[in-house]
Amino acid sequence: MSPQAVVQISINPNDYKDGIYDILKLVRPSWQQDSIFFKVFSEGITNQLVGCYQNDSHSDMVLVRLYGKNTELLIDRKLEYLSMTLLNSKGMAPDVYCCFSNGMCYGYQQGRPINVHEVCDPKISGLITQEMVRLHSIKASEVDDLQTYSVFFKGEPILLKKMKSMLQIIPNKFEDSQTQQRYTSEILDKINLWDEFNDLCKVFENCDVPVAICHNDLLLNNIIYNAKTDSISFIDFEYTYENYIAYDIANHFCEYAGVDEADFSRCPNEAYQLKWIKNYLELYKKMASPQGSKTHAVTDEEVRHMYIWVSKFFAASHFFWGIWSLIQAYNSVIEFDFLSYGILRLNEYLRCKHFLYVQLPNSNNPS
Repeated sequence: MSPQAVVQISINPNDYKDGIYDILKLVRPSWQQDSIFFKVFSEGITNQLVGCYQNDSHSDMVLVRLYGKNTELLIDRKLEYLSMTLLNSKGMAPDVYCCFSNGMCYGYQQGRPINVHEVCDPKISGLITQEMVRLHSIKASEVDDLQTYSVFFKGEPILLKKMKSMLQIIPNKFEDSQTQQRYTSEILDKINLWDEFNDLCKVFENCDVPVAICHNDLLLNNIIYNAKTDSISFIDFEYTYENYIAYDIANHFCEYAGVDEADFSRCPNEAYQLKWIKNYLELYKKMASPQGSKTHAVTDEEVRHMYIWVSKFFAASHFFWGIWSLIQAYNSVIEFDFLSYGILRLNEYLRCKHFLYVQLPNSNNPS
């Protein structure tokens, strides 16, 4: 069935089975209700995700995602659908079976999320680099669908526009007095968010790194390793859009810290980043070069240029997810301490803000 028309079904997050059965009647009509099993995935902090499968077999699992409360304030669901269909056409995302009033139903990506130890493993890290280059190398000329073409290939990075829209809906006051006291003393006394945003705009208005389709949320739970095929795939494309490739890289490096017990000392050091970036640029050039070309060499100046921009985008990533967390702290009903996470990310922003003003070497655009 085509997912373009929304199925008029709304699922109760607290009693989801009946609603999911209705969805499965449409997308898996041959399944018998008494043979269906459910698996609740608890790793996410935005939505509720339920896996549905038959007779203990995960080979044809169907995922039903219930959107988190008020997440439409942060996520353009039509854009998410378009990004998933675009990436599915490239073999980089599962099929979307249907959309419904408060969620989406789609295929299961075989494998498991990586962890904070595996992301540093040279083999896993190399596979992640390859998949990121594949994503960043999608060209407008490869897209047949006119709507997707018109939405995704404007050459307009989403980062600052998205930050501005989030700042406009930051809560003015929390209902809980203790939460409000923490918000006032640990955030508002330390940082004027709009002033910081204006500083970021000045830094990135002349950013000379390529703009491409980026995932924009490559935390470790969104990176799936399949041991059988020895491959990496990405999931959860809620923020996928055109952006600076250096942001996608920096944001991924920030996620080496983990989420539940985030420790930013785990983030890669300069030597690791330089090696990773060199490998990335070599693959990026190879992907962009005409078939048969052997000129994929990357200069030290190109690596240094990208490294400095990645360093600047570390601060942007911390700021983005810091203000995102404040909005979630006010709206979300998921059991996660968004306020503490937001405070942590904004403190990290202040700690590494000096990187924004590191001078760039005189070099050409590394694209």
